[in-house]
Amino acid sequence: REQLLDGKLSAIWFTHPMHATPDEVWAAYERLRHDPDHQLVDLELLSLPVLSSASATEATVRNIVARARAGEDWCTLATRAMGIPACPGLVLPVSGVGVDAVRHGVAAMNVGEISEPIRIRDRVVAFKLLRRVPPAFADVRIDAELDADLDLYTRLHREHVNELRRQASVEVRL
Repeated sequence: REQLLDGKLSAIWFTHPMHATPDEVWAAYERLRHDPDHQLVDLELLSLPVLSSASATEATVRNIVARARAGEDWCTLATRAMGIPACPGLVLPVSGVGVDAVRHGVAAMNVGEISEPIRIRDRVVAFKLLRRVPPAFADVRIDAELDADLDLYTRLHREHVNELRRQASVEVRL
């Protein structure tokens, strides 16, 4: 209801089409470049299946993480534990990670850090963050245009309300 009313009022207030300028779109892209949810991350992943006991598998992964943090090579430890090469890294978008615990863990990590073990269904995973890669403009162009249009709409809406307030007493009720 509120969105419909806002849309009707917008149609009355702004008779010309609203489109952000290329500079405004570029500024929105610059904000998106630094947003962790829009970046790509390069991870070296350790993933062990839970065979007999989840706590035993988690303890194994926790031991590997502790050894890697103490200075041993993460890639070598992960490859030995899994029996398959853990390197090179796995490049994926943070927003594409389906597990909230992993997504939040990646967002809070610095490059070079190793995560705590995370239980995902029948597996225990840990990963090393190798690098963050800002998205290309073409990959987030639509999001940047939408953000720029929303910023423009918000600014024009605020200016319109301020103009009304200068002309008369305006009280906003929710």
